[in-house]
Amino acid sequence: MKTDYNNTNALEIINSSSPLEESITKIWQHNVFFILWYGIKYIYFFIASIINRLCRIPKIIKCWVKKIQYVYCRKVSTNSAIETHNLIIDSNIFTTFGLMLLFLAIGIGKLFYHAGIIAWWIIKKIIVPVVLWLSALFAVLAISGNKKSE
Repeated sequence: MKTDYNNTNALEIINSSSPLEESITKIWQHNVFFILWYGIKYIYFFIASIINRLCRIPKIIKCWVKKIQYVYCRKVSTNSAIETHNLIIDSNIFTTFGLMLLFLAIGIGKLFYHAGIIAWWIIKKIIVPVVLWLSALFAVLAISGNKKSE
């Protein structure tokens, strides 16, 4: 469903973006390392798709000079992993780039989110009680050391 952003109100724009929100929510529910692994995989796919297109340039130029039609044909594999790999590399490069950025952004964001939760727990459960006990100890030492011996 394409949304014409010039002739819509805010509610229609929000309704059109709800599948994206649901997808991002489902991605966020996975493990942070799982998300970052997909980000790294899509970095590979992005680089491989650029190299794939660069390697086709000599043949495109040769066909252009000889005035013959360029036909790109790849070998079809019976292995599903190889076939998926080839389909992703031959897909739109901007889609691959967008998925790479999406997974990396969500993965790094979730990594910082968990680091913040861990830091907050350490501050709340370890550092604050230690500082309170140390301040009480220093207060006792300051009061007891203030007496003048005669």
